[in-house]
Amino acid sequence: IPSPLYKITSETTKDASKHPVDPLTAFDDASRRKCVFNVRNTQQGVVLGFSERSSDTVLSISSCAVLVPQISGSLDDLREICASLPQTKKPFRLSVLATQNGLDLSLEGSVPLNENTKTVLVRKALASGFARFSSDGEILIEPQKPVLKMGICEVAPPPGAFVQAVEAAETAMANLVCDHLSDCKSVADLFCGIGTFALSLAGKSIVWAVEENASALAALDQAWRETGGKLKQVKTETRNLDRRPASFQELKKIDGVVFDPPRAGAEAQARQIAKSKVRKVAAVSCNPVTLVRDLGILMDGGYRIHRITPIDQFKYTPHVEIVVLLER
Repeated sequence: IPSPLYKITSETTKDASKHPVDPLTAFDDASRRKCVFNVRNTQQGVVLGFSERSSDTVLSISSCAVLVPQISGSLDDLREICASLPQTKKPFRLSVLATQNGLDLSLEGSVPLNENTKTVLVRKALASGFARFSSDGEILIEPQKPVLKMGICEVAPPPGAFVQAVEAAETAMANLVCDHLSDCKSVADLFCGIGTFALSLAGKSIVWAVEENASALAALDQAWRETGGKLKQVKTETRNLDRRPASFQELKKIDGVVFDPPRAGAEAQARQIAKSKVRKVAAVSCNPVTLVRDLGILMDGGYRIHRITPIDQFKYTPHVEIVVLLER
């Protein structure tokens, strides 16, 4: 478990034993539903795989132990579609997401595509049965709307949207957050994305969901509306929380907060939460270093750690997702 977590529990509390770290929550192989391949199209053929550390060298793979069968069983089809892409000096990225309706493919990195190439890509995507194929946000073909289940909702993520890598990990994190905030009438979900937490929290709480990505928010809002009133209100707001965090004044009527920021963390937002009177907070992070910094701010503001749970959704890597529950 990352040493920064032990540092925050030992140096900022009188008794570190009051805040032990839960056992690592791990998941089976063949469970990762999203990955980003690096691809190089060469005269010798397509190289599809992952880059060597600190290098542009792409190592081709024939299988991958962590990927869901839906992806690992389609590697040949992925190579076939990439064979129609132009040869470039640098590798390009191919994001692949396994959804309920098939694979969602998204080219990333400004890959130059002319109309003839697009036509060929569309034909190959149809032949392979992919749900959607897009390039830098432009949908080239969408035979079926890609859908992910979140709580009672079905969310259609925009191309290239941030999605938790392992569905079971997402469920485990959502359960931890929802259990912690279950008695809160109103909750703020900050850096909410497509609704990982908001759509589950809305079963019991009114939710204010804030996110910079307008497309992600639109997907969240649409999923909520399609429940036909089965969930409590979810109010969405497009906002850059690094530049303009939700202020302690805006949090006056909020009982609970969950935040799940990018790796840079949520320093400005944590300072506003620390000034507020919010009773309960759930902090989620994939970066223990910035998480420790943000936890220190919250604890200086009067919060105490209730529980720390590491989630190993990045199997065979040193990375770990962490859920920390705090309360006043």
